[in-house]
Amino acid sequence: MFPLMVFAGFYANTGSFLGWLSWVTYTSPMRYTFEGLVSNQYEGVEEGPNPLEFLGFNLGLWNCIIYNFVLSLGTRIVSMIFLKLLVSRYQ
Repeated sequence: MFPLMVFAGFYANTGSFLGWLSWVTYTSPMRYTFEGLVSNQYEGVEEGPNPLEFLGFNLGLWNCIIYNFVLSLGTRIVSMIFLKLLVSRYQ
C-alpha cells in the first residue's frame, strides 16, 4: 500500500521519479484518485500558486475517473483469469 501512495504523488512530485521507475505511477489507482481530487478542487482557481502545476497533474477530473474505472476492470479481468486457471489446475 505504501509504494502505491509514494508513486501516487502524495510524498513526491510525479515528475521527479527516475526514468526506469516512472512507469509505476501509471499503474497506481491512488495516483488517479489523488489527481482527480486535486483537479476537482483547484481546476480553474486563479488565486495563489496552482498545485496542479506544482504536482505535475494534467489529466483532469473525468480522465482520472475513466482511468480508475479501466484499471479496476482490468484488475478484475486478470484476477478472474488467474482464478479460473488455478481452479482448473486443482480439479
